[in-house]
Amino acid sequence: MNGSMVKVKIDKAIRAIDEFTQSSSFEEADREFKNQLMTIRATLEKMQSSLESEAHPYRLRPFLGRMITDSWPLDLELGEMIIDAEREYFKFIRRGNR
Repeated sequence: MNGSMVKVKIDKAIRAIDEFTQSSSFEEADREFKNQLMTIRATLEKMQSSLESEAHPYRLRPFLGRMITDSWPLDLELGEMIIDAEREYFKFIRRGNR
């Protein structure tokens, strides 16, 4: 997968988070889940920025998948989308495709 395709996946996940935060499901969610979602969104934005600027992401480490699988509902499609975006980002970075 090339960098532009990874950017598309990340952007799709960010847009899905934004849509989710406007839904009634978000309003009904507990504070911890809302905080996690905002942390995830900020992390995805950092990933997006590092791809756009071609900066080496020294401080970024995979953790979103663990956060999601440890505490989110298993049937939440948003979680799968975020995990996929993170997975593709780190695959791309590890291959040295800057």
